[in-house]
Amino acid sequence: MGGSGTWRSVEHCHTSGQACLGVGPQWKTAPRVKFQSVIAMEPPAQLIKLLLLVALLTAGATAHSISRRSLWQFNNVIKCTIPVSHPLLEYSNYGCYCGFGGSGTPVDALDRCCQTHDNCYGQVMKMESCKFLIENPYTTSYSYSCSGTEVTCSDENDPCEAFICNCDREAAICFSQAPYNKENKGIKC
Repeated sequence: MGGSGTWRSVEHCHTSGQACLGVGPQWKTAPRVKFQSVIAMEPPAQLIKLLLLVALLTAGATAHSISRRSLWQFNNVIKCTIPVSHPLLEYSNYGCYCGFGGSGTPVDALDRCCQTHDNCYGQVMKMESCKFLIENPYTTSYSYSCSGTEVTCSDENDPCEAFICNCDREAAICFSQAPYNKENKGIKC
């Protein structure tokens, strides 16, 4: 190999974090190269979008413990109505509607619960009070309480939060009343 740099063992290159070039037992460290930050090269609008995304993720991570965002919050509402369940494992990819997406004919009562929940979220997306970028069923946090196996949506929720909470509450109640058929987990619709 030509060029500048120092011959090193493979172990040195893997443990030192240096950039090394070569094949076989001898590797050559690459000459120092100055890298510019990718963020520094982005247009200001891209940087603002990145900062907004970081802020949204941070806000989601610091949400009140009983008031988690999106799937975690729906997961906890289901666990209230079915305490022995593992919702993210059991209901994800069940039937034609449980999990992301949804199409076809529901395969059973539980799958119909998921279809109804999807339709409820569809109604949320059409509500004037939920049209703001952040106000949608996948990012909006709401307040609720769990007593025994009963979920109660808080009166302090705004109209959008209240509707989303009720979508999740009704779905969780429906799940608790529908039989779970293992053969419908992971089917293709």
